[in-house]
Amino acid sequence: MRFGHLQRFILLRAFETRGRVVRRGLEAFYKTQTTPPKRKDQIGAVTHTLERMLALGLLTALCVRTAEKWFIKEVRLTAHGRREALRLLGEQQKLPLRRVL
Repeated sequence: MRFGHLQRFILLRAFETRGRVVRRGLEAFYKTQTTPPKRKDQIGAVTHTLERMLALGLLTALCVRTAEKWFIKEVRLTAHGRREALRLLGEQQKLPLRRVL
């Protein structure tokens, strides 16, 4: 399965903590970018990504429900999500460097 950068970040962050990941911690993804998007766009992207990962069965969420929508507060990895995170950790890019002696 191919994942985007934000999805990889969420999977690996959840795998590292081995428990619940607070939503605010997931917004740290944008701190590494030189020109991050606006705050509203960041929140929307994280929300959309979490909803898609929930639909794929990679995460379970602790939410608060109102009449119109769900408010995701924390997420946890499922067994399928842990398997995918382990697979991501095992994949390393090979650099096209030649060995010089």
